[in-house]
Amino acid sequence: MLERTKTLLGVILFGEMLFLGSTFNDFLQVGILAALPLAWVLLHHRSTSRPASENNRWFGSSSRSIRWMVLFLTIALIVAFTTVWRVGGRINGSANLVYLAVDVLAHSCFFLSLAVWTFRPDRGHVSLLALGMIVVLLCVAAGGVSRSLTAQTTVGLIVCIGFCTASQIIFSAKRNRAMGLPDRPGDPTEQSRRTSPVFAVLTISTLLLATSVVARATTDALPSVQNALQQQLKVSIDTTVSPKYVGGLMYVNGSRLGSIRKHLSSDPTSIALIVDSERAPGYLRGTAFDYYQSGQWRSANNLRLNDAAEADMIDFTVRPSESPASRSIVSISRDLKHFDLQNPKRRQSSTKNPRDAQEVLVEMDVHNDPMKGAVVFMPLATRWIESKSNELIVSQHGIVRMGVDVTVPYRVGISNELPPEQLDGQRRFLLERIPQSLKEMLASTTTEICRGKESAREKAAAISDFFQQQFVYGLNQTVPPRRVDPVAHFLDTRHVAHCEYFASASVLMLRSVGVPSRYLTGYVVDEQHSDDNTKWIARNRDAHAWAEAYDDATGQWFPVESTPGRTYRTISPLQDAASAMARSGGSDETSSSNDEAWYTYWLGLVMPARVTETLMTLFRLAQIPLVCGLIYFWWTKFYKPSQVGIHAIDQQCRKRLSRVDRRMKKWSLVRGPSETLYQFAQRVDDHVASIQPSLSPPQRQWISTATAWYRQYANARYQGKLPDEFVQNL
Repeated sequence: MLERTKTLLGVILFGEMLFLGSTFNDFLQVGILAALPLAWVLLHHRSTSRPASENNRWFGSSSRSIRWMVLFLTIALIVAFTTVWRVGGRINGSANLVYLAVDVLAHSCFFLSLAVWTFRPDRGHVSLLALGMIVVLLCVAAGGVSRSLTAQTTVGLIVCIGFCTASQIIFSAKRNRAMGLPDRPGDPTEQSRRTSPVFAVLTISTLLLATSVVARATTDALPSVQNALQQQLKVSIDTTVSPKYVGGLMYVNGSRLGSIRKHLSSDPTSIALIVDSERAPGYLRGTAFDYYQSGQWRSANNLRLNDAAEADMIDFTVRPSESPASRSIVSISRDLKHFDLQNPKRRQSSTKNPRDAQEVLVEMDVHNDPMKGAVVFMPLATRWIESKSNELIVSQHGIVRMGVDVTVPYRVGISNELPPEQLDGQRRFLLERIPQSLKEMLASTTTEICRGKESAREKAAAISDFFQQQFVYGLNQTVPPRRVDPVAHFLDTRHVAHCEYFASASVLMLRSVGVPSRYLTGYVVDEQHSDDNTKWIARNRDAHAWAEAYDDATGQWFPVESTPGRTYRTISPLQDAASAMARSGGSDETSSSNDEAWYTYWLGLVMPARVTETLMTLFRLAQIPLVCGLIYFWWTKFYKPSQVGIHAIDQQCRKRLSRVDRRMKKWSLVRGPSETLYQFAQRVDDHVASIQPSLSPPQRQWISTATAWYRQYANARYQGKLPDEFVQNL
């Protein structure tokens, strides 16, 4: 059986391996490589093996230059191997060089730590502390832990415990060697073996409870402080600059795969939108994209169209209508104008006013943060908008691209369903466009999934079910091999992914079976304000991507939600909030599909969970048992003995002797189970005499006073008296 110090250092390195593997998705590879040093330690560093000085005899007898040369070659080999392993085949035009550097450095530091532990498992080395901290910090920088306060607190607690434990082992061994004391304690008493783990657990419990309290207090207090600072900053900026706004800076865009993941992780609790509505707004569209190329979605506005008529098919201008603006939900004095968002060139002949009560039954106010940009967010079935504008530039996807002054809230009207529209040749071509390199793979995959499906909605439902049931959601970042498209790599390996991959793959798969579709990004607004039930909040963590498909049979667009655990929700004029949930593809949900959605949701949360999230959950569940254990231990330690007839003087004597024994244990001097106080004092005097030159005068005086106290304690107890308390400080 390995000794205690070897085991503890090995456990700490195992924890680093879990964190590293969770961050970079290489549990298996790192585990196999870490098993080699473990096998070496098991074979060559058993508890019955020779002392460390004999094991390192070759290093001690060799010259200093040779030792430095061996050290340099070892480091160079580890770094070279790690670089080739982690970088090979991953450098291309779209590679993130900073992420690769973090990856290589984190793995190199971990394998260097393993090398140090392999040759010095008994006492370790100071470099283990620095290397371990570097591994943890790099994993955090690479996204190994979310930026929530709870997750960061969990990581901080684990790192604190591991660092303190390793420091105690390493520096205690170093101090003992400098003083000539044995590297490890002798035979601890039965009481010591029994109480040391208890005190360790109680210490961790105390740290856990204190950390949880601090995290909860910070979570409650920090948002109000942040809001106050942001409000002051906003007022200061408003007083120094003109009232014009800057568009598209901080709101979610999601054109390149991975950008929404960064948005989710960056300040996730920051408020992005506030909506005044009687019901949950649900999915609000902000940006729509037309075609995909090399891991990035692009808009048709980026195309160079020579024909002015073709260019007019992309955007159209909307001027204010003669209808007066409606009364706002919030009492704000503002000059709003009414704009009908339906393209006049595609509007079918109708005598109905778009603001007729039979068509538009739901209205809501949207409050943007002007500091985040000028993106306008609306539901899919939005018919009109009232804003402080002179004219609007609207895309063919119903997205207001320009013209809305977001420094004041804007009001939108939502109808029961979208009016029918017809796709022209150029628009249909853009919305069915697939990269040539993906056509064959998408066709083979989607044809099998949509076998027997005729309508666009049936095909969309089949593709959505395919992802919901066979894939796992997570924020882990997976870098595809060189010259491999991210979506192709995702469909081929079925790795853990976030909403961008599911939405992108759904759009491309729908297009491969002849269904025009588009890629949407925005926010899911379903958090109700704590103080006002008519206000709804969207935070950075609510950023999302999904798909929309076109049904040729009805001429209408409908949402397609393929992200596991997600169900498309939108505000509905004819249904209450509970019945407004519609399964992607437009089909009604039954109770069984609801159960399946909840199952998929929890599965998507558990399966890709980080190691820190698992530990955080365990810590939360362990708080109550630890508190109960602490109370029980306190009661049995201090109150129960007095109730079973133990004299108060005996309790005082035991406490004083235990305090001195603990201080002697720091010198690796432990009293044996059958050793009397006189025998122990004599053994300590003999040991001090043998190492006296290495001790300072205060140290010799302290040990001499301690041995005299042991003898005085034995005499006092023999006479039935209470011995004096030991008060000598080193």
